[in-house]
Amino acid sequence: MICDFAAGLELVSESQVIPRPAAESRPHRPPHPDLTNLFHRALPPGRPPANPILVLPPGWRGSIRSDASSAFEVLNSGMWHNRPPGESRVKIDYSRVLSFFDPALSSLVEARVGKPRETFRLDGISEADSKCVRDQLTEMFARDGMGSGIDWGSITQVIVDRYGGRLGLLQRILQNPESKRNVTEQVTEARSQVLIMLTPYMLTSAIPPNPTGPLNRSWIDPIVKHCASTHTAWAPEALLTLQEKLIKRAVEEVLSRVCGVLGDIWVDVFDSGESSIKELEQFLGRWRSDITELMGWLDWPLWLKCDPPCGPEVSS
Repeated sequence: MICDFAAGLELVSESQVIPRPAAESRPHRPPHPDLTNLFHRALPPGRPPANPILVLPPGWRGSIRSDASSAFEVLNSGMWHNRPPGESRVKIDYSRVLSFFDPALSSLVEARVGKPRETFRLDGISEADSKCVRDQLTEMFARDGMGSGIDWGSITQVIVDRYGGRLGLLQRILQNPESKRNVTEQVTEARSQVLIMLTPYMLTSAIPPNPTGPLNRSWIDPIVKHCASTHTAWAPEALLTLQEKLIKRAVEEVLSRVCGVLGDIWVDVFDSGESSIKELEQFLGRWRSDITELMGWLDWPLWLKCDPPCGPEVSS
């Protein structure tokens, strides 16, 4: 945050451009006296307030942009950075990312139980947790260096790229009510997608030697663990800052949940060729519920879209 623009910044250019919406075309209503006084107090001594009437330059022809157009383009330009790599001119120091979703802040955890994410606030934080946050801030600003140097942003994006589209496709396979496919075809397609996601972690030592009969589900545990830890197991714990350790735990928790759900489905489909139609229907119902719950818990932004897509004048 820059508090004083005169400290260490050099003015590169100062240009007069066409004003935003034609304020001169709207009737001018004087602000509330209290707001006027506040504005005057905020100005440097001796500097008059800006003229609220914007004047178009001599020779201008036609209209200029409307309030609605300007407001829309502010949102539109911000949305350019919604997708990776985001705002590339800003480099995040992940070794100093302070999160109020830290499970150690128990007062906030308790205050958010049963509430939607958009209603989360900090007004429920306890004095002890508030002191913990302030202590972290003090330590972060006093610390030298950039932590481990691990690009946690790329790691998290790789995970979203790897599972986001595939989980969405799996959900579509399981929740397509207009499908002409029979139950066997639907299970086969779901099995194929789960196998794609788990193949890099399918340890040969973990495959049960005798797949006939009721399977002991514990055989999938090594595969799930390998899937959940591959992206972070190599990270040197001793070099991580407190904030990086929190990110690492968060990544591992997300992967543990994703890989656990996929592992449970894989146990069901591993030997599904011997299952009856009734059993396959029960499998589909359970998988549908598990994938829907998982995607709701993850709540990744790439799933917030129109289906089918809107026209370009709406989606852009």
